[in-house]
Order: sequence, then structure tokens, then C-alpha cells
Amino acid sequence: MNEKTTETLNSIGIKYGLDQSSLKHNYFEIYEKFFSVDHNFRIAIVGSSELAVKEAIAISESYPSSTVYFILFGPEKNIIEQYQNTKLFNFIRSKDYDELRTIIASLENIDFLIEHSNNKKSTKLNIFLNVFLTLPPGATYFIEDLHSTFMEKYEDSSGPNILEYICLLTREKASSTFSHGEIKYHLASALGSFNNFGRLGAAQRSQKKYLTKITESTADLYFSIGNKNFLKFTRNFEKEDLYPTNLQFHSNRKEFDSRFKTHIATPAVKIRSYSNVICAPGQVVAINNVVLPETFRMPLKKIGRNRHLNAVGHFFAEDIYKDIHYLSGDYLYLDNEVPGHFGHITAELISKLWAWESLSAQYPEIHIISSSKDGIRSKVLDEILSIFGIPLQRIIYFSSPTLVENLHCPTQKFHIGKYAIKGIEKTWKHIFDSAFVDTDLNGKKIFLSRSKATDRGCLNQEEVEKIFSECGFEIIFPENYTIREQISICGTATAIAGFAGSATLNAVYSKPGIKKIIISSETFDADNDIVISSLKGDKLYYFWCDSSIKHPTNGWSEKAFHSDYIFDINRDALSLKAAADVETP
Repeated sequence: MNEKTTETLNSIGIKYGLDQSSLKHNYFEIYEKFFSVDHNFRIAIVGSSELAVKEAIAISESYPSSTVYFILFGPEKNIIEQYQNTKLFNFIRSKDYDELRTIIASLENIDFLIEHSNNKKSTKLNIFLNVFLTLPPGATYFIEDLHSTFMEKYEDSSGPNILEYICLLTREKASSTFSHGEIKYHLASALGSFNNFGRLGAAQRSQKKYLTKITESTADLYFSIGNKNFLKFTRNFEKEDLYPTNLQFHSNRKEFDSRFKTHIATPAVKIRSYSNVICAPGQVVAINNVVLPETFRMPLKKIGRNRHLNAVGHFFAEDIYKDIHYLSGDYLYLDNEVPGHFGHITAELISKLWAWESLSAQYPEIHIISSSKDGIRSKVLDEILSIFGIPLQRIIYFSSPTLVENLHCPTQKFHIGKYAIKGIEKTWKHIFDSAFVDTDLNGKKIFLSRSKATDRGCLNQEEVEKIFSECGFEIIFPENYTIREQISICGTATAIAGFAGSATLNAVYSKPGIKKIIISSETFDADNDIVISSLKGDKLYYFWCDSSIKHPTNGWSEKAFHSDYIFDINRDALSLKAAADVETP
């Protein structure tokens, strides 16, 4: 029912003495023309003053069948105290741009958005940059008080103001000067039209759809707003924790000692269960207008990254909904950004198996779901899951976007280089006990080397191996052994040494408190061996080596991360021999 009061929006605005009425700026008469098609619209007003609140009241009164959201952008306590419990409209508080973007994405089908902020140059531009792509195709984004862009008192930053920026985007649509990788390219593509009504601007979204990234840092806010029918429920198992490490460490370079933590902070442990969400290969989970947190294997990062997303700036991605297949039933989500990779399976996927016992008891027909490259099953994942006790027929692979009826997503109990959540040791021990086989190398001191290093190679590898061999270590190339043999050798080892990387992740199966010696590039900051030993209370000797490529000052580069390195024989050989010769407790 298209209800509207007999009073016009403008007349209500006049009654309240609002600047948006014909008393001053005359925005309301323009709004009425946009609202006349359908009075059952959904509108969000982003504001930071009581004048903006009264604008929300006026629209609510004039269009009682509409859904009005007032989003307070700022810390104004008087507004919070006076209006947060109002029944005239939906009051939502936003403390920063991350929250604002998340809130708008959570509201989904917004027809109109009115930006009525503090008029500062930076604020008006940043709200647009954070919000415009979250709006659905066809929505209209109103910018009030465009005349403020010419007032010096609001000039708080360099660069273009909001009006100049939109003009830049409009010119781009005609000239196509931006590259596809630029956020400006996508903003221009999303801009269907722009109308300037003097002091009021109206930017309409084109029909091109974008997805907003929801990360763990914004997930609770996102799920708390609106009716998320696709989130069936969230089961909480453990609270956040901060535990002291029992790590004994020795380092050859004091400048890196800060990487050895005295305490490990871990997140809450939960299972989110979704219905009818889209899974795309490479650990991408999406629904409606968002990419869900389970897409990002680095949950502590505020900026979610996944190489299989067509990223648009830091916070958005291009739509992935193409050629979707349907999969009925219940599934434990065990996909990864690097499908089939031994290291990522060992570190990240195994750390989700804690949920199998609970889920399989509740859903006896539940399966594992993971993506595959070119439709080929992962031999490593199949083998480890089989050892864990999950038969092959319960492991489903997909290689194209798939709509999954019920997807169960447990917390990842191991975060590369950051934390291991207490209790993951039970999963590691279960796998070791189930995998155990007798080998000639069980119970030995072992050095895990690399024969096929395509990156992060030690340029004097043979010299390092010789030192360990002379100290009684068996030199092992893990790829020459079966998964069961690797687990058994590492799980019974009296000391473990090796080049940092996937091979030394096998130390998750080792006995607690053993001696470990790690040789690593100074630029390789995935400190997994430190995390594992911090949980297990190992005696860890760490030797940082000079990398061929350095990280930029106060920065990070992927080339440096993957750089080859050289062990400094003159500086560190004696210390390494001493560490290797120390008797294992």
C-alpha cells in the first residue's frame, strides 16, 4: 500500500523550520519528485547533527510506509541519548568509515541515501568513497550542501572536493582514461548519472553490481543489523583468550626478538552456519551484495584479501554470480585460497577439523566441501582427511560457483604467523595417532630440507646440510615420503630442524617441548614455527639469514617475502653447530 500523509514533505519541513525545506535550500521539493514513484521506499540518512535527525523525522512522517534509517556518523552524545530509542525511524550509530560501509551493506536494498554530514571536504569525499559501491543498482545517493565545497572553513584536506571528484568520474565515463585496476574506474562504471540541483547533488547508481567485503573485524556489526535469513545460527564454543607462551628461544639477531611473543591473543571459537550461499573456487563465499568473512584466510586483517576475488580497492569486489550450480545438503567448509597446497592444508584447513565431531553428530550425512583446480582432487587433502577418519565419498570438490544449501564454517584455529588456539593440539595428536607407521627414521634428530625450492631457497643449502649431518641429524626431503611417513617421522623426532616453510609445519605433530632449529630468510615473516613452538613450549633456535631482496623501508613486498637467502657461515656457523650439538632434554 503506497501510503503518504496529506502534508507534503516540504510543508512538514517548514513546520519544523528545517533548512532542507523551501525556507532555505528547498531540498525537500526535489526529494518529493524522486519519492513520488513509490512511497514504500527504503532510505538511509547519514548525518552528524540534530538537523539531520529532524530531516529523518520529517521523511518518516511524510512517508509512513517507508523504511527510514538514521545513521549517526560521529560521537554526538546528545543525539545518542535523545534518539537512540526512538520509534520514528531506525537509529544506528557509526563510529568510523569501516562501520558506515558495513552498515550500508547490511541494509542491502536501499533505494535512497542522503549524505548530511559535517560538510568537511574530507568527510563528504570519504563517505562517498566508502558507501557508493555498497548501494544496489538503481539507488540514488544525494549529497546535500554542495555549496560548502566552496567555503574555506570546510577545506581540511588537499585534492579534489566531492563535486570535483564526481565531475572527474563523469569525464572518465566519456573518455575511458582510467585503468581497470583503479578504484576510479569502478566508481565511474557505477555512476549511472549525476544531476546537480544547485546546492543538492543526486548520483544514481548504474546497473553494475559490486560486492562489499565483510571481514571478521566488521562481521559482528554486519550480522547484528537487519534480518539475515541466510545466517541460520552461530554456535559459540570458546571465548577470546590471551595465553602466556612457554617458549624458550635463542636468536642470532636481536633486532628480530620482537617476533617472539610472550603472550598469544586468540579470537573466539565459533561455527557460523549459512543457508544458500555461493561458494566460488579458492575460498570465496558470497551472498546477495557481500563477500562473507570466510573468504579471508587471514582473519586478523582489517582489509580482506583473496587472490580469487576481482578486488576493487581495499573494500569491494566485482560480482562473481555466474553459471551457478546447486548443491543440496550440509557441508563443512574446508576450502582454501591456495587449493591443494601442502602448507596451507597443514596450517589452515586441519585447524578447522575440530568442528567435525560436533557437526557430524548433529548432521549425520554431512560432507566436506573444498574447491579443486581444473576438477582434480587434492591428493594431500584426501589423504589427511582419510587419516582423520573421513572417508573419500564424504569429500566433495567443486570447480565453479556453487550455491550450497547449508554451509557450516568453523573458526580457523591456526592463523599463519599469528596464533594457534589452545585445543588444536588434540586435532594434531589425533592425526598423528591415526597416521603412525614404523619407519627407519622414527625417533631420530631430523633436518627437513628442500629439493625443489622455486622461491625462498637457501643459496648455500649444502653447507647448512653438512653442518647438521656432522651433528648427527638425518637429512630428509619430505616430498620423498608418504604423508603418513612424514607425520610419523616428525611426530617421533627427538629434535627437528629445517628451512622455514611448508616442510617444518610438520612439527605440529611433534612431541611438546622438543628442540627445534629453524633457518629462515629475514624477510619471510610467516612466523609459523614461532607460533607452533609458542603453543607447545619448545626450545627454539632461530637463525635469520640475509635475503637477496629486502622489504622497502617501513613497507612490505611479495618479492622480498619470497626472496632467496644465504646462511652467513662466518657469522653463524659456530652458533648453529653449538645449537645442533646440544643434547635433547
